Amino acid sequence: MNQCYEIKYIRLDKLVKPDKESIVPIDESILNFHYLYYYLKTREFLKNRIFGTVISQCVWRDYYSIIIPVPQLDEQNRIIKVMSSMEKKIEQTQKGYNTFIDETLEVLSIYDLNNFLSAE
Repeated sequence: MNQCYEIKYIRLDKLVKPDKESIVPIDESILNFHYLYYYLKTREFLKNRIFGTVISQCVWRDYYSIIIPVPQLDEQNRIIKVMSSMEKKIEQTQKGYNTFIDETLEVLSIYDLNNFLSAE
C-alpha cells in the first residue's frame, strides 16, 4: 500500500473553455472527472478561494491560476472509491437524522395538541 505515485500538475484553465461554462474533453487516461470533482470540494482547494458570509462565491478569474495535483489513474480511482463510500455513509447518516427529527417533531406536535385540547 505504500506505493510512491508520480503526480502531474494540470492548470485548471486547460479544462475550461473560454466561455467558462463547459468542460473541454480531456484525455481520460490522465484525469478522471470524479477525481476532479472530489478535489474541487476539498478544504485545501477551497481555502482562500471562497469568500462571502451568506453565499459562498469563487471568482472565475481565480480559476485560471489554479494548478491541480493529478496522481496516476489507479491512485485517482482509489481516492474516488474512498470518497464515494464516505459520501454514501454521510448521506445515510443525514437521512437517519432527518427521520429522527421528523418523528420527534410529530410526537411533540401531538403532545402539544393533546395539552391544548385538555386545557379547554
